[in-house]
Amino acid sequence: MREMFLRVFLLILLAVGSAACESSDTTASEAVHQEWEQVSRDYRVSGEVVQVMAENDQIIGFSIKVDQNLKTENNPADFDFVGQTLDVRLVSALTHTDSLKENVKMITTIAQFADENGKVFYAAQPERTFLQEGGAYVDLLGSKASDEAVSP
Repeated sequence: MREMFLRVFLLILLAVGSAACESSDTTASEAVHQEWEQVSRDYRVSGEVVQVMAENDQIIGFSIKVDQNLKTENNPADFDFVGQTLDVRLVSALTHTDSLKENVKMITTIAQFADENGKVFYAAQPERTFLQEGGAYVDLLGSKASDEAVSP
């Protein structure tokens, strides 16, 4: 009976510890969203990756040399980023990926964000940033992009 009680107790401890780890990961991810506020409409651009920014073995952003402005839903304002190199931070950092590297063709949706100190910068979500691989596009999380997601 005592052995069974100990097994149940250990299983409960493992479950609580696992839930605590998952909870802290979620909280850290949500903290990025809480600290940054989107202050512009979305912009969509295509271009080439010219630099990948990493910190502590995580990808935190990239620089893109824009070659084309793409249609953006719900953004009637004209914008022209062609020829500019934009530094873009990722809303959530990624573990290292071999896909995001220099000289790769990219389509991304960006917006201006402000941090808690009022500093404004461009940022993108990994699931709305697509890299060209073998004629198709894949988002930074590894999922194949739909035709609609990457259409001009």
